[in-house]
Amino acid sequence: MRIATISCQYGIPETPEELEDHLCFTMGQIRTPMSKWFFNTPEGEKFITINPSRSCDDGAQIRKWAVEGAGIALKSYWDIAVDLHSNRLVAVLDKFEPDYQSKKLSIGADLYIAYQERKYIPNRISEFTNTLKTYFQDQLSVDLPKA
Repeated sequence: MRIATISCQYGIPETPEELEDHLCFTMGQIRTPMSKWFFNTPEGEKFITINPSRSCDDGAQIRKWAVEGAGIALKSYWDIAVDLHSNRLVAVLDKFEPDYQSKKLSIGADLYIAYQERKYIPNRISEFTNTLKTYFQDQLSVDLPKA
């Protein structure tokens, strides 16, 4: 996950606590915004409760708001990779990488491949799976613009 913004009238946050003074967007599930953002800090794990300026159940809309410069969004790298590489968005607070895995929260953006279980997996499925793994590993190794 990445926290991304293009420009912010309140400046670029240097610590997770500074998000409390920024316009932030959250995803909403069943009319409840996902307003707890988790971070790894030198003091250990912590979370910040965001008071969202906007909330939506459409990730594309949240991305659009961030690209328009309306505030800060917590987004999956895969959702904003093109925007990061084209400098429409910049990643902020990277040294406090959000930590959702250790909380076992069901809000991740994992990618799954579903196929029929068989004794022998067809080569086309194995090749497709390996191609996706390679693609995403290569994408993770690209340097991103910093705020």
